[in-house]
This record gives sequence, structure tokens and C-alpha cells, in this order.
Amino acid sequence: MEDREQAQTEGQKRTSALLRRLENAGCRTKDALERVFGDEEFYAEMLTEFLEDPALGELQSAMEEKNAKKAFAAAHTLRGAALTLGLLPVGMPAAGLTELLRGTDEMPDAAREIYAGLTEGLEAIRGAVEAG
Repeated sequence: MEDREQAQTEGQKRTSALLRRLENAGCRTKDALERVFGDEEFYAEMLTEFLEDPALGELQSAMEEKNAKKAFAAAHTLRGAALTLGLLPVGMPAAGLTELLRGTDEMPDAAREIYAGLTEGLEAIRGAVEAG
């Protein structure tokens, strides 16, 4: 029984450290934790799923192809998921990209700059996750 309790305590410490690193990267994990009733383990699982979301690759492809409609759909998906998880460094640029691309067939020049900010935010989040 002590081994199991010790393992739970170690897991909680790792998750708490992850949450601190994410906060330092500009995320609002406290707000997101309220949405999952304080379940840090569940939040960590959702974060892992987010980092594996196919929409990340879809957005990259759409930006390379200059496909505004495809980029809009992927950015819209990422916006909702990222903001729900408090991942502002991705969610805010994804929101900006969504609004910029809404209803257009042409890829505006400003989309590249916003996408660069999104990828920078994503790398900061990945760095926080991998640092543990």
C-alpha cells in the first residue's frame, strides 16, 4: 500500500511541476483546472492528446499549401482545444488566424506571422512538457 501511495505522490509532484512550467510559458492552467474540477491527472492526459491532435499537422500543411479554407478549419479546431486547456500561447494565435481566415479563399500575408507565433507558442508548451 505504501508503494502505491508513494507512486501517487510522485505522480502528483510531477504533474504539479508540469503545471508550474506551463504557467511560466504563458498558459493559464489554473483556469483550465477549474474546467476539469481540479483533476490534474486528467488535465495532463488532455494536454498529451492536444499535442498529438491531427489539426496541428493539418494547419502546417494548409499553411505550406496556402490553403486558407483548410487552415481556417484546423485553426478553428486548435483554438477551441487550446483555450479550453488554458494554452494561450497557441490558443490566442489560433483565434487570430481563425478570424483572419474566416470567409476567405485567399491566404493573407498576415497569416504567416500569426502562424509563426502559434508555432513558437507550441514549442514553448512542448518544451514545458518535455522538461519533466
